[in-house]
Amino acid sequence: MNFGSTVLEIQGSSAIVRPEPANDDTRVEPDADGRDVVLRGGEETDDFISALRAATEPSAVSVVVVDLGRVRQITSRALGAIVDSTNRLAQRQGRVAVAGVSTRIQKVMDTLKLSTLIASFESAQAAIDAKGSRPAN
Repeated sequence: MNFGSTVLEIQGSSAIVRPEPANDDTRVEPDADGRDVVLRGGEETDDFISALRAATEPSAVSVVVVDLGRVRQITSRALGAIVDSTNRLAQRQGRVAVAGVSTRIQKVMDTLKLSTLIASFESAQAAIDAKGSRPAN
């Protein structure tokens, strides 16, 4: 499913939410590491939040992976939507994980203690394979 600038892909019991570059002339040019999505609070953030909510609705979905591999900036509202999705899925023993997080966004998540709540993976596939859980130590 396409939510404007965010794609939602359901794969069995897993869902991947992937923010994409806007398809218009206001597209942000990629920075040095190739990331070119900025969730700054406008329509792109609304699309992202709608896709996250839709991902948590099907009862068959137990893992939602938020692929932030192309995201270079994210608002507190978008992070709040990730936490909200985490809480929704936790009610039915599901999990939300993030993938491809930049160092900058990971620092924000660490500072806000979100990394204790949401597992982070190198890729969406790694998160799906781990069913959104950190490996046991």
